[in-house]
Amino acid sequence: MPCQPNNRHRFLGHTHTRDVRDVIWLRVVHQSWRERTAARRLAIRLVRTRNMTRIYMVRHGQASAAWHESPDPGLSELGQQQAATAAQQLAHLNNVAIISSPLLRCQETAQPFATAKNTPISIHAEVSEIPTPSNIAFDQRGPWLQQAMAGTWQELGQQFVDYKNDIGNFVKNLKRDTVIFSHFIAINAVISYVTNNDQLVVAHLDNCSITTFYIDENNNITLGDTGNEATTTVG
Repeated sequence: MPCQPNNRHRFLGHTHTRDVRDVIWLRVVHQSWRERTAARRLAIRLVRTRNMTRIYMVRHGQASAAWHESPDPGLSELGQQQAATAAQQLAHLNNVAIISSPLLRCQETAQPFATAKNTPISIHAEVSEIPTPSNIAFDQRGPWLQQAMAGTWQELGQQFVDYKNDIGNFVKNLKRDTVIFSHFIAINAVISYVTNNDQLVVAHLDNCSITTFYIDENNNITLGDTGNEATTTVG
């Protein structure tokens, strides 16, 4: 006995069946089109950036102490694991320079990658952490930084606008592919410089996140990809 249509079971006539087929076909074609478009955009991007200088800025791994607890802490055990993971993520890079902030947590983050590539680490104060105002006591550095992070470079004053511009110009004038191991605010300063954004914090970069910049033959610098973001301890 044939089934009777009800709310649970409905027969589709020839027209409705054809409509369903059309919908399925359109979805498959649309998905395929999207995949082809994404691949085409990636290919165009690779061509455009092929002759550009690539700069990879890596935030240091988790420190063993907070900014206001130690003047120059190294990495925690987790930070050391993060540094090893970052070295693996960068393993495809060859013939690159390696730069680090003078601070220990950055040098220790750089070491696994430098060892893997048998490349020396060049220490540059230009990519060091944001300076603390002279009138801020050591144990107040953390609260000062947290307050500063909510504002802009202009609000902090000319000293800090100069800091942002100096680190931006330093990165912009690098002439070869380079991996830079630096700090949360320092990398944000370069992002701010490149994107003309006055906010102190543009991206909430995770420990050992990798942010990419491209420099063309006319010395124009652009932001490629920002690193992974997360809520982490800063300052």
